[in-house]
Amino acid sequence: ASAVDVGGISRDGDQDIVVFSTTESRACVHIANNSGFDPVLNISLSNGLIDGKLGDFTGNGNDDLLSIHSNGEISLQSWDNSTWNLTVALTETIMSNDSFGMPATPVELFVDDFFLNGTVGAVVRDVTGHSTLWYYINNVIGGPIQSFDNIKQNQLMYDLDNDGDL
Repeated sequence: ASAVDVGGISRDGDQDIVVFSTTESRACVHIANNSGFDPVLNISLSNGLIDGKLGDFTGNGNDDLLSIHSNGEISLQSWDNSTWNLTVALTETIMSNDSFGMPATPVELFVDDFFLNGTVGAVVRDVTGHSTLWYYINNVIGGPIQSFDNIKQNQLMYDLDNDGDL
């Protein structure tokens, strides 16, 4: 396991667990029930998984699965209770800041309500230190909305000035 996240993906009010495996490009989904967890579901994601996180990206009150991949894509999948699986991935290519027309090489993903306005966004940092902010807009992954440069390592999301945003 390379990352673990907790969130309510199955629309039942319980906190579920998703363990991400970058070596196998899988999400191991543990759906909570009244007495513990259902048997684990090992779900294949797009190849080249780098990072995965949970957050209510679509704004429907349930957490979604967001992931970044070595081909430069950010991917969004939601849980479908009718199929007991993730939906087909909605993807968008993250473009490189220093090579026009070339996909970026993403290295890190943050998912949060960065401005405390009730809208969850995704910040993707690439290998050059270029970070881009993405939102779910009109049923697509929209962005980059904002970008910033030169944070090459140890990026942290924190409200440094105590004004309520990250």
